[in-house]
Amino acid sequence: MENYNLTIGIPIHNEEESIKKCLEAIGQSDLPEKTEIIICDNGSTDKSIDFVQEVKNIKIKVIKESKLGKIFAMNKIIEESSSNFIIFCDADILVKHDTFKKIFDRLRASDLHMVGIGLVDISKNRFFKWYYHGLEKIQKDEVSNNVMGGCFGINKKRFVKFPPVLSTDFFMSAYYYFGDKNATVRDDSIGAYYKRANTIRDILMKKTRNRLKYLQIKKEFPELSKLPYEPTIDYHKFHKNLGFGTFSAFLLYSSFEGIAVIVGTIIFYAKLKNIGYTWRKAKSTKLQDISFLEINNI
Repeated sequence: MENYNLTIGIPIHNEEESIKKCLEAIGQSDLPEKTEIIICDNGSTDKSIDFVQEVKNIKIKVIKESKLGKIFAMNKIIEESSSNFIIFCDADILVKHDTFKKIFDRLRASDLHMVGIGLVDISKNRFFKWYYHGLEKIQKDEVSNNVMGGCFGINKKRFVKFPPVLSTDFFMSAYYYFGDKNATVRDDSIGAYYKRANTIRDILMKKTRNRLKYLQIKKEFPELSKLPYEPTIDYHKFHKNLGFGTFSAFLLYSSFEGIAVIVGTIIFYAKLKNIGYTWRKAKSTKLQDISFLEINNI
């Protein structure tokens, strides 16, 4: 087996609306010499692989697995990789030209287990941009409170594999805050682009999934359970910035949280043994309405 300096791993399940743009961005990246790209197709039923095969300027290894879940796909990539350094990138992430190089350099120059990055929202929906902006006035910024699972790097010698958890985001955040702080870092000087959930349905789905993540961590990893499943509201900022828009955003946020607690708890206890083995997608986070040329000019 040929040895590589870096592995880029992309777990996919029904990503036809995003995967081609994701790979185009990777193809224009400043990649280290001897970089391999591994896609683990986790039981896709759409044309995701057809779009992968249309990308000609980069060599891609495709692994096909049954639909066990994203964590299993990522662990399969770890098994198949021939590099000590692996960068995982979701199919709905658009990387900058230097994203991978910066993660790789940070991992290689340190003893870190894991390097997370900052993600920049490129959603176009004006209502939800206002909604998120309102929330940021009354709570800690959600992004600053967790390690984003959409794009991050690991040192395979130090971080062997993921346990069967619901989400890399939540596990990495818990690992960062309550594990060995010398092992994991979030470097906001490294960035990439993504779309936040921007429909009522998908925001509720996201918050319900966050509730499921919290319940699973609390049950199976009690030493990590102090991490809140959502950032706490900063009431000082809430009072300081009280206005019609801010108050409306607060009411929307509170409604979503209340529903997510109820629905998430019911789903968790109804499907306790199967938790973590599905891959529900948020339609509004796909990249089909994003111009790749537009991204290059950000």
